[in-house]
Amino acid sequence: RHELDRSGWTVFAYDAPELGESIVLAFRQEECAEGEFTARLKFADPSASYEITDDDSSAKRTVPGAELRKGLALSLPSPRSSLLLRLKRL
Repeated sequence: RHELDRSGWTVFAYDAPELGESIVLAFRQEECAEGEFTARLKFADPSASYEITDDDSSAKRTVPGAELRKGLALSLPSPRSSLLLRLKRL
């Protein structure tokens, strides 16, 4: 997509393997019709599990690394919104 395109999602993931921690930062652009996006986290260790913490709600869940490699469903109810997830390898 072109950098001026506002009709989709922009998702960044940063993995710090030496710390066993990662972040996923996602933006639903202002003209984006899709409320969900699947982020495939190829850095996830398929033999590990990860605790995922939503930075806004502090909600936590545990997800197998193999599932994260296939895709982590991200959901934002309205355009022009964002989310930050913190992942910790267990």
